[in-house]
Amino acid sequence: MHWSEVVAQRALKRVHPGEVVVIGSGISLSSSVHVGHCREFITAALIDHAVKRNGGKTRFI
Repeated sequence: MHWSEVVAQRALKRVHPGEVVVIGSGISLSSSVHVGHCREFITAALIDHAVKRNGGKTRFI
């Protein structure tokens, strides 16, 4: 099982059926912008897709 599926299942256990799982992402201003900052968005996007695949509703901010 992919790690994003594990995280999605944990998130879905914490909300009532039909409630929205909020997934947030953003870069820090700790250094200049570089390709490594994409990891933050990709991680959140994978979790977003996994929650939806498991029947959940999401809000990706």
